[in-house]
Amino acid sequence: ALSLTRTNDNVELMRDLLQILIDTLPEDILLIRKHLVEKDIEKLKLRLHKMIGALQYCGVPRLTQAVLYLDQLVKESSKKGQKQIESGKLDKGLMQLEEEFNTLNTWYKRQAEDRTFIQR
Repeated sequence: ALSLTRTNDNVELMRDLLQILIDTLPEDILLIRKHLVEKDIEKLKLRLHKMIGALQYCGVPRLTQAVLYLDQLVKESSKKGQKQIESGKLDKGLMQLEEEFNTLNTWYKRQAEDRTFIQR
């Protein structure tokens, strides 16, 4: 798996990084939603940039792609000088991000239940 490659086959580090991601991502998603509602493009850009950096170490390509897609939409909105964020497209991007997080979270919980990689 890519996450193992990113941690140089260190299962414990991979597990820890994924756990941190799963613990912090719900707050990130809430803040993204808040910034979208408030139409605060600068805070939105900063939050997405932070997430992109963190995801690079986790080896979760589908989740990374969802964040990159949302980041691209935000950048396109700001390049056009739009005061109004195109909420329809961004809502779709946020929904995709939430779906990918839920998929990762479900997978991670299954691994924990099966003790596939959670063993110390």
